Amino acid sequence: MPTSRSTAKSKPRKAKASAIKSYAREHHKSSGNVFRDMGKSDDEANNLFMRSKLMIAIEAIVEERGWTQAEAAKVIGVARPRIAELCASRIDLFTVDTLVKYLNRLGKQVTLSIKDTEVA
Repeated sequence: MPTSRSTAKSKPRKAKASAIKSYAREHHKSSGNVFRDMGKSDDEANNLFMRSKLMIAIEAIVEERGWTQAEAAKVIGVARPRIAELCASRIDLFTVDTLVKYLNRLGKQVTLSIKDTEVA
């Protein structure tokens, strides 16, 4: 009686030497700002970094409170698709001002810290 392919016992295959590739990886020390490390200008990198931190904080609050996107949208006072955009990390669709406003509506106060950096 013939056996089907799925039930037939097969020998384990050996990997061909030509199929195994070695990839050289470059390692770079992080600046602490992934956007700067990606080659963005300092101004743009700092703005993107602030927006990402604010978005992460909003997502954490929503998750911590166990809210659905619809519930979060109601509290914040926006349409549910706006929360979906936030949860999808659509950073290009949000300003720092908007994200601070959302956090205020969630009962959070955003504080600002200013540090010295090297200037050319």
